[in-house]
Amino acid sequence: VDFSQPSFRKRLAIIDLESGRIGFHRVAHGKNSGGLYAKAFSDTIGSNMSSIGLFRIDEKYIGSHGPSLRLEGLDADTNKNARERGIVIHSADYVSVRSILLNFSQGFRLGRSEGCFAMSREGLDDLFARLTDPAHVFAFA
Repeated sequence: VDFSQPSFRKRLAIIDLESGRIGFHRVAHGKNSGGLYAKAFSDTIGSNMSSIGLFRIDEKYIGSHGPSLRLEGLDADTNKNARERGIVIHSADYVSVRSILLNFSQGFRLGRSEGCFAMSREGLDDLFARLTDPAHVFAFA
């Protein structure tokens, strides 16, 4: 996830290391990380900010947003509290072209999460279809 890109861009890359195939999707950032761009990051519980660094995808589960992926933060300095914070990958209606257009006065930004990697339902379905074990997420800015 390239958080240096504006949220309306497809800034999440899914890379299949065996085939070399890459797919790109939109992903939201935490509401306290910024508007159009994610500029602030935190691993603090309750911060509603995105975290950066390396995460391991631990398990698929059904949560309040439907099928989701639980994450384990692997960076002691930037995301070690991810599991305790409930930072996951899930789908959300606010990750859509409609949301981008509704937020035109704020630079066409996506809706924002509480720190989770929120994707469109279609994006999450594509991620599920490509996942193999082990799988990781790397977020940077």
